[in-house]
Amino acid sequence: MFSWFSTTESARFGKELAAFLLSEFMTSSTKDEAKFAARAERALARADQRLQEFKARERMNFLKKAKLANAFLWTLRDRNCPPEHASRLTDWLTTRM
Repeated sequence: MFSWFSTTESARFGKELAAFLLSEFMTSSTKDEAKFAARAERALARADQRLQEFKARERMNFLKKAKLANAFLWTLRDRNCPPEHASRLTDWLTTRM
C-alpha cells in the first residue's frame, strides 16, 4: 500500500528523461531547420520509447505522473530551456502518460 505513495523513482526518471532530451537537442546544432526537426522527431520517439518502458515496469498513478511531469519540467527550466519550450515538452510528456 505504501508503494502507492513512493514517487522517488518517478521523479528520478523525469529528471533523466529531461536530461536525455536536452542532450539530444543540444548536440544537433545544424543550421538547417528541416534537419533539426527530423532529429528532434527522432529524439522524441526515443524518449517516448523510454517512457513506455518505464510505464511497463512502474505502476503509475496520478501522484507519480504528477511528480514525473514536475521533475521533468523543472529539470528543463533549471537547465535554461526557454519556458515556452519546457511547457510544450511537458505537455507532450503528459499526453504520452
